[in-house]
Amino acid sequence: MNNSQNKFLRPGKDEHGFALVTALLVLVVLTLIGFSAMNTTTFEIQVAGNEKSAADRFFAADSGWKQAGSWLNSHASAPEFYNLLNPIATPAKDSMNYSTDDFVRNFGGGAYLALEPPFAANTEDGRINNTQSIPYWYRVVYINDEAAVDFGTGYRNFIYFAESYADNTANISTRLSRVFKVGY
Repeated sequence: MNNSQNKFLRPGKDEHGFALVTALLVLVVLTLIGFSAMNTTTFEIQVAGNEKSAADRFFAADSGWKQAGSWLNSHASAPEFYNLLNPIATPAKDSMNYSTDDFVRNFGGGAYLALEPPFAANTEDGRINNTQSIPYWYRVVYINDEAAVDFGTGYRNFIYFAESYADNTANISTRLSRVFKVGY
């Protein structure tokens, strides 16, 4: 190799350490990308955990209203009003109202007006036994009753509003109806 060719292969005076600086800059960029990916993954894991927790509570509330239906089906006749303080008030049709609704079952079987959220400890109607053991409560409110179609005389279709809460974070509301024989 002659001197003129060798001159192009040797780094210039200002180029000493350029490869080192470039490598360090690439490492800094890769480190920042790694931290960003780690933070994103941590955030996504937290979101997934919150979604699972919300789904668990939703299903616990869903179990509560189904228990309300089972409780209502277990009666041979229409259940008595639970809130004897106001047994003949006109119930609200679209929402629960502790002062006017005709309860036939309240949260945890506790006293009327005593178990408004937040719930007293150990008053739940049941628990969903999974890793979190989520408590649920339900209440059943009498709405009205009417003649039961195709049942004959003495049978009435009772309509109730059931609302279920799970761990004070999820709730489900539904209407239930049951035909009972009255006056026998």
